[in-house]
Amino acid sequence: MNQKPSYFLGIETSGPVGTVALIRAEEGGSLTLLGRRESAVRNAHGEALLPLVDAVLQEAGIPLRALSAIGVGVGPGSFTGIRVALGTAIGLRLATGVPLVAVDAFDALEEAAGAPSSGVVITVIDALRGEVFVRIRDGNQTFKEPSTATAAAIDAQFADHSVAAIIGPPSESLTTQASLRAADEPDAVAVARVAARRSPTDEPEPLYVRPPDISVAKPKKQN
Repeated sequence: MNQKPSYFLGIETSGPVGTVALIRAEEGGSLTLLGRRESAVRNAHGEALLPLVDAVLQEAGIPLRALSAIGVGVGPGSFTGIRVALGTAIGLRLATGVPLVAVDAFDALEEAAGAPSSGVVITVIDALRGEVFVRIRDGNQTFKEPSTATAAAIDAQFADHSVAAIIGPPSESLTTQASLRAADEPDAVAVARVAARRSPTDEPEPLYVRPPDISVAKPKKQN
């Protein structure tokens, strides 16, 4: 008996372009993209996200409750965007019972780039302020947990190492011997593809890496 296909929705709003994508997983592991929508409104993804979800599902003729899981991008990236994605995904889970799968931006970029499963892989994301978010793994083991650094510091650290791939936005400072280009920002297509291979996440948490840049004014002293 042929197994029915499974459907996975991806939601990714940690960058300036919010994306939603739907894929179909067939028996045997093949994945087919059924639809993708985007909204290029920085820090206002909340207004457009649910209409994007609705449009992608209607275009494919797949009801929300028929999904096997919803993959949600948890960052790092825009604090507002990450909160919007998580809030929307959790709301959809509460309404339908569809499980969620947390997918960080490093895994999404590696998926999009076709990162090798062995060797040192350096994945970077623009963190502004002259820095990048970086995660470094060696095979399936995380060599360096997600953190912030300058591209020059990463280059200096690995100048004498054998590096299998550098993934993320281009940088003149990252001049080690290997490179593998990916999109500058994670995309919902990659989030959905990663979610199709993972078990549900009980309580997805944001991956901020660094605290938000918010200054709180101190109250003035009363005379």
